[in-house]
Amino acid sequence: MVLSKDKKKKPISKAKKIVNGIATAIVLTIFALALFAMIYLLTQFVSGKEPDLFGHRFYFVLTDSMNPTLKPTDMILSKVIKDSNDIDYVKSLVSEGDIVTYVGYVGNSQERITHRVIKSDEHDDVFFYDEEKESWMLITKGDNNHRADSPIPISALDAVMVRKAAVVSALYNFISNKSGGLVLILIPIALILVPFIIRFIIVLKTPAKEELTEEEQKKRQEEIARKAVQDYIEEQKKKNNDTP
Repeated sequence: MVLSKDKKKKPISKAKKIVNGIATAIVLTIFALALFAMIYLLTQFVSGKEPDLFGHRFYFVLTDSMNPTLKPTDMILSKVIKDSNDIDYVKSLVSEGDIVTYVGYVGNSQERITHRVIKSDEHDDVFFYDEEKESWMLITKGDNNHRADSPIPISALDAVMVRKAAVVSALYNFISNKSGGLVLILIPIALILVPFIIRFIIVLKTPAKEELTEEEQKKRQEEIARKAVQDYIEEQKKKNNDTP
């Protein structure tokens, strides 16, 4: 006669273990890549270099000179022009209609400007050589501007736009305001605290196991045995009464 039986925990299926392992690996990989990118960019920034990652760089649009293509607070991802003095290299990256970022003068100060490359009626090609300045030049213009910019030397080129970084721009704008910054602080805290809170609730809801002394355990075993004998005797009496 079986007097007691322990409840067996349902084994976790092999497929579920594999899925959990893959999900964990993906999360850890994304976290590691993000951490690497952050450290890499921070190291470049501290060393005084223009931070770029894998030959690309983010630029933040500050003015409406490129409306409606690019609006203030937009962020763009651009390919860095590593050797802006090599005309063949620059020609392989930049062509008419491309949006480039270059270092130019705004008033008396040098600023980074992001405008579109255009071809003027005075030249047969986008690039032309200025003998007086002894440099290859090109002309840019803001989509929202009425006049073209003054010709710039190719050595002033920084990068050529690849695409708008809409997601990064939205995240940047979100965390730039107070509520977004607060959320950015609270999310990691929540990720740390939630598992502990869940575990605490589970512990509270789980009934505590009754701890018995050796004497109490002995008495309980005797009661169980006595009850088993009584049940057996009653069962035998019932069988005897039922027998004609």
